Amino acid sequence: LAKLDLLAQRIIDMIEEPKPFINPTVSINRGDEKSFTHNALDAIKNYVDNSGVFQSNILYLVSNAGEGKSTVLSKLAIDQAQRFKKKESNWLLLPIPLGGRPFMRFDDITIGVLQNRYRFQYLYYNSFIELIQRKLIVPAFDGFEEMFVETSSSEAFSAMGSLVNSFDSLGT
Repeated sequence: LAKLDLLAQRIIDMIEEPKPFINPTVSINRGDEKSFTHNALDAIKNYVDNSGVFQSNILYLVSNAGEGKSTVLSKLAIDQAQRFKKKESNWLLLPIPLGGRPFMRFDDITIGVLQNRYRFQYLYYNSFIELIQRKLIVPAFDGFEEMFVETSSSEAFSAMGSLVNSFDSLGT
């Protein structure tokens, strides 16, 4: 119904695969628990695969500007879309570039990116939220930290809080 196979293909077609790709090392902090790995892609994938149910899960990918956060998201989105098409995974990572837009509304930005970047016109925002809740789509909001430069931090947190609230304690 959601045409997720088509969305997977659009992710593959519309995101430029980073070449060469050097998989960075990461440190994962979950409260007091810390772990270190040499494979950022696997770490993020494992986080999503093993995130708990009946709670909203948020992963912040943090590093300095220009160190490759967007590149990691692009590579993982393409890899996940390929796995999804082969029926090796049941979720898609959907990069949504925010570009530091002031007065951010996630619904407008999300639908705009789906239609303009991915040429995918088969999904309304309420359906998008439902697919997040079912962990079929994992949105990756790229450039969220730029919101703190462009707007007051309360606006950025308020927009993110409203989005997470719409998940009803589900989704990643």
